[in-house]
Amino acid sequence: MGCGFGLLANYLALTSEDRDVLGIDLSEERIASALDTIGDRKNINFIRADIKNVNIADCDIVVMTDFLHHISFERQEALLKDIFMRLKSGGRLILQDIDSSCSWRYFFTRGLDQSLNIGKPLFYRDKNSWEKLLRMPDFDIKVFHRNVFFLSDILFICDKKEG
Repeated sequence: MGCGFGLLANYLALTSEDRDVLGIDLSEERIASALDTIGDRKNINFIRADIKNVNIADCDIVVMTDFLHHISFERQEALLKDIFMRLKSGGRLILQDIDSSCSWRYFFTRGLDQSLNIGKPLFYRDKNSWEKLLRMPDFDIKVFHRNVFFLSDILFICDKKEG
């Protein structure tokens, strides 16, 4: 979800022919570019859609990179609960987004993001708020700060317990 031009989706599809990969993004331009990369491969597809309207099938892994802060807090919560329900037993959610904990990296990241999204509302969370949101029953969570360069990124690996 939020696949952009499909770089990660292509990597995942190319590293295993047994893996079926679906990339979803709202941007028509990005999805058009991503579709141009498919060629004759059958294990990858891209769709342009608003995640609010996507009904994903049960899946093993969901990757969400740097887009949840573009949807309302209520929508973030609803989407994550829906994904949790659709993840198979033993499935994994990989989520990367902005950590709004007060730091110079956050202020730099926020300024950059706001300059790229003029007039659009942004919904940032701090590490504790992200963790609270992801603390669902039967979810094991690992947290990694990804303060790369000047960005205030945080990465969550969330494994749904088997059974």
